[in-house]
Amino acid sequence: MAAKLYGDRTRDLIAFSRRDAALPSVEVDDGIIHWIVRERGRELQHRTTADLDEALHWIALDATSASSIRWELEQRHRFPEGAG
Repeated sequence: MAAKLYGDRTRDLIAFSRRDAALPSVEVDDGIIHWIVRERGRELQHRTTADLDEALHWIALDATSASSIRWELEQRHRFPEGAG
């Protein structure tokens, strides 16, 4: 299961089950929150915290970053370099 924001693609956002596509997932084990990014069977990133606010910060930062990057790419045709 993955979280989804309005207008975003599910694959771009945090998942709550393991994924192996260089996309983050969150796992909770014994009260510890794990932020894990895996690709091709290798862990690229693994953060842990017991602080829910910190974990929510990681999730919000990742979601807004992915959304803003995609928005910028989709808007490039409206603002060609050198215009203005």
